[in-house]
Amino acid sequence: MKPNFLAILAALTMNGPHVANAQSTDECFPNLIKFDVCSEAKKMQAEMAKSLPMNVSRNMTLMTAAAFGPRLGMNVVWHMTGSTLNNMLVDNGMTHDQLVSRMEQSTRKIVCGQKQPSAAFVRLGGQIQYIYITDDYIPIASPTITQCPPEP
Repeated sequence: MKPNFLAILAALTMNGPHVANAQSTDECFPNLIKFDVCSEAKKMQAEMAKSLPMNVSRNMTLMTAAAFGPRLGMNVVWHMTGSTLNNMLVDNGMTHDQLVSRMEQSTRKIVCGQKQPSAAFVRLGGQIQYIYITDDYIPIASPTITQCPPEP
C-alpha cells in the first residue's frame, strides 16, 4: 500500500509553533502592512492544486501542496529509488549533507528569484517548504525558505 502524500506532507511540515495555533495574529500578519500570509498560503495552495500532479523536470514531479498557517508545503517526488540516489552520490563523490545543501540553495533560488510571487510572499512573512522524496518514499531533503533577499 502506498503512503498518502498529503499525510507525508502534513507529517513533515507540521513542526514548529504554527501548528498549535495556525491562525494566530502574530504569524498570519507578521508584516507592517497587515497582509494575511495564512490566507495567501491557502490561496496559493488552491491555485496550485488545479495543476497537480505537475512535472517540474524530466526526473521530478510536484505531487501535492498544502497550507499550514503561514507555510505552503509542496511534496516533490524524484523519480529514482533511494538506492539509486545513494549510488549516484557515491559515483559523484558527494555526501547526503552536500546534496541537501545544494538542494537548499537551488530551492532558495527558485523561490526567491526575481519577479517571483513566492519571493514577495516570503518577504511578507510567509514560508515555502519543498519536501523531496524518492519514488520509494525515502526522504531526501525538506528545505523551508523563510527569508528572501530584498529586491534590488
